[in-house]
Amino acid sequence: KLVPLIRASVEVLLLSPSPPIQPYLRSMADSYTLFAFLRETPDVQSAVTKMFSHGDLWLDTTILLPLFAEELLPDELKQYTRLLSAVREAGLRLYVIPGVITEVERHMNRAMVFARRRWERWDGTVPFLYSAHMWSGRPSSEFEDWLDRFRGQLLPEEDIAEYLENQFGIRVMSLRSDMDRAPEATRYAVQEYWREIQESRRTDADVALQLADHDAESYLGVIQRRAQEGTSPLGYTTWWLTLDRHAHQASTQIARREGTVAVASPVMGPDFLVNYMAIGPVRRALGKPTESQLPLTMLDLSVLELLPMELVDQANAA
Repeated sequence: KLVPLIRASVEVLLLSPSPPIQPYLRSMADSYTLFAFLRETPDVQSAVTKMFSHGDLWLDTTILLPLFAEELLPDELKQYTRLLSAVREAGLRLYVIPGVITEVERHMNRAMVFARRRWERWDGTVPFLYSAHMWSGRPSSEFEDWLDRFRGQLLPEEDIAEYLENQFGIRVMSLRSDMDRAPEATRYAVQEYWREIQESRRTDADVALQLADHDAESYLGVIQRRAQEGTSPLGYTTWWLTLDRHAHQASTQIARREGTVAVASPVMGPDFLVNYMAIGPVRRALGKPTESQLPLTMLDLSVLELLPMELVDQANAA
């Protein structure tokens, strides 16, 4: 019984440390990260200076949804917001493709339909944003008004894009023309990989095909933009930031299907980005307050979609 209690206490400490503890834990985390580098290479300085000092990050829907959910939290708990604020301070640029904006708008619409369902049967998981709103302790009757902070009824996608640019400096830019420059066989292999992944997650084939198209555009578009860059994986300045575990496996899996050598993965996770911000060249552009307040580890908020339907119904009945 003591072990689960200790584990839970450590998790809380790492995910939401108090202001006096945060700088100390951040310095410890940086020390261990540098120690890990030492184990891989004796010349840490040379390895670190090869990491990109400027560049573009293309964000996935799995990164954007937590930004909206964190609007419900106090400032000290806004991990993704703090991370992207530090990224902008360091001079990196943030983008999303138009398809990701569509995904966010569709998710909000789906969450609104869920909120209106009352006691009707619901097929599928509880929408992420609805779960986040419920866990914040706010009544379900306020959910639609909360969504209205981000988009209106006439041009919801334009509203969402404007909110993201104003609040986080995230701009919308297509990677379609970049993706189209890839060889036809490569495009087919990438699209088939993502189609299979999305079809395994959803019963609606049309929705799965659309989502797969967005993933393929982000994944392959970033790879094509890298074609003019260097050859060192750490030297690339264009990355796809996502929490999707299948994205990290894509390079190896697609190469295996094609019988070719895997390209350097264009995928970066938030945890890697946090550590990079702490020890990479962009650290010089960060102010000391920003540097010390970098999150220690990033919480994967997708667990909120595992919320049992029975718990939602009980909360609404209370």
